[in-house]
Amino acid sequence: DQRDYHRWHLAVRFLKSVADRTMAAKGAEDLPDIFQALTSAMQGFPACEEIQQAGCAALSETCMGTDLRCAERRNAAGDVGAVEAVVCAMLGHSSSAGVQAAACNALR
Repeated sequence: DQRDYHRWHLAVRFLKSVADRTMAAKGAEDLPDIFQALTSAMQGFPACEEIQQAGCAALSETCMGTDLRCAERRNAAGDVGAVEAVVCAMLGHSSSAGVQAAACNALR
């Protein structure tokens, strides 16, 4: 349904901005919920290249870093199936340079 697609698309963009703000504050309390929502959006629309790319980019931006909480963020993402969602995005969009780049960054 087009409304569902639009809703998930907006959700991914919103969650990316929330993740960015959370990273800026260096807080990790809400990250499991954010990662769960991102993973659900990616799993809900596996054929949507834009959602897959945005989800991978959000995971990448949120999980990378060298600060003390980096491992905590990565573990929280892994606990809700983010790695599997990224791999599915790569497999489902093998010809998309954008998805592949964002996914590779997310898996680093």
